[in-house]
This record gives sequence, C-alpha cells and structure tokens, in this order.
Amino acid sequence: MNLSAIYHRPESEYAYLYTANEMRVRIRTALDDVAKVVLVSGDPYDFSNGIWQK
Repeated sequence: MNLSAIYHRPESEYAYLYTANEMRVRIRTALDDVAKVVLVSGDPYDFSNGIWQK
C-alpha cells in the first residue's frame, strides 16, 4: 500500500454532515491500492465510568 497516496482533510469537503445522523467521509488513495477503509469514531472527551465510550 502506498501510504503517501492516502489523502484526507478533516475540515473540508472531505468530511461533512450529510443528514442529522449521517456523516460523509472521503478518503483519496492511489488507483486500485485500497480494497476497504474502516472508520473508527468517537468522542475522546466522552468519559463514562472512567472509560472512553465508542
């Protein structure tokens, strides 16, 4: 995988709210270089019972 070809800008047209409950995230990669992208999200400041909530 060509790591230098991965591109994402979090504060741009590459990440935006589509509806009130749906967010769209775009990741640009080299042609035919990536088969799947997994997005892990959460609020790093949301602590309940002393643990991070997913």
